[in-house]
Amino acid sequence: MDKTTLVIDDVEAGRALIRALDDEGLSPRGAFWRRSPTSEEWNLVLVYTGIERTGGIPIYRKVQALLKKRALEDKLSLFQIHVVSPKHALAKSLRSMVKTSRKAIEAHRLRKAYAYRSS
Repeated sequence: MDKTTLVIDDVEAGRALIRALDDEGLSPRGAFWRRSPTSEEWNLVLVYTGIERTGGIPIYRKVQALLKKRALEDKLSLFQIHVVSPKHALAKSLRSMVKTSRKAIEAHRLRKAYAYRSS
């Protein structure tokens, strides 16, 4: 999907996935859309603690199952989703852009990013 603009359907699909993850006890520490500087496409970035030890595959499998279970497959592709550690540059970058006092942010628009939550 070649899109240079993040549209409301993407935002809603991302929000639905994050709610589904929360419902399953798989809440990401951070979740945001980020526009890739190389491809100009948008990716949903999910931040999870511990993936530097376990790798992202278990999370990707759970996300894929939830996309199917919640009928989100036609709205959001697994290829659009990136799972990263809080130590990853993307997660650190979001935290540096958003200054909060340990309080999650909800749906704030940033330059070339759209954040649902940050920790």
